[in-house]
Amino acid sequence: MKTALKPRWIAALIFALAVSWVFVLLSQWQFSASRTQTTPPPAETETVRPLTEVFTPGVPMLSTTADQMVSFSGSFVPGKQVLVGNRLNDGTQGFWVVSAFAVDGVKSRDEQVMIPVVRGWVAGPADAAAAPSGRADVVGRLLPPEAPEPKRPGPGQVHTLSTAELVNLWNMPAYSGFVAGIQLGLDGG
Repeated sequence: MKTALKPRWIAALIFALAVSWVFVLLSQWQFSASRTQTTPPPAETETVRPLTEVFTPGVPMLSTTADQMVSFSGSFVPGKQVLVGNRLNDGTQGFWVVSAFAVDGVKSRDEQVMIPVVRGWVAGPADAAAAPSGRADVVGRLLPPEAPEPKRPGPGQVHTLSTAELVNLWNMPAYSGFVAGIQLGLDGG
């Protein structure tokens, strides 16, 4: 007991209590900060907004941006297409057909910026058609990327829709999200 009542040990106890109190305050702040950024109400996300107003290339997607309906114009980049496996359509496994879409007026270091666009679902790789050529207008839902997987299932195929992986495959700067559920308007080509 004599050791515990020495001034040095009493000061150490007071210091430990002060540090623990600071951590309690920091945890309360972190908890309240995590609850303040809520997802927007469905009425906001269902209103179609221009992609360039909603999202910036190279910026991580926040929950306030995800699920927003967006519109943009540009063209599909020839030869930049992959199949994403293990995707269901009415209980049948197949592939998403994903193509790089160069968004008009969006550049990064003088390079055209693309966004991956899910063009549809196919039952097998042989069923996937090339992306249409020419100018196109796209309306779809902006979604966050999936985590990459290290192993590729086959040429032109990926396990997940990871924009980080697609940037490396396609060698183009990109948005850190993708667009699905699209309506495509073609201007010819």
